[in-house]
Amino acid sequence: KMSHVDLSHNSLTCDSIASVSHFKGIYLNLAANSINIIPPHLLPILSQQSTINFSHNPLDCTCSNIHFLT
Repeated sequence: KMSHVDLSHNSLTCDSIASVSHFKGIYLNLAANSINIIPPHLLPILSQQSTINFSHNPLDCTCSNIHFLT
């Protein structure tokens, strides 16, 4: 059973995150990509993972990410 998926350093954007919707309960490494916004419709997908690493992404700390930040 897969428990760790490393997609770091792949220039992924927020549109790319939907492609991981079939993974559940994994450690998802999305570090060092180009993810700046987490759309609200992706939060249920992301909440199914055990851990997600978003470090070194240019995440906006604005109202566009309010659902993710809260």
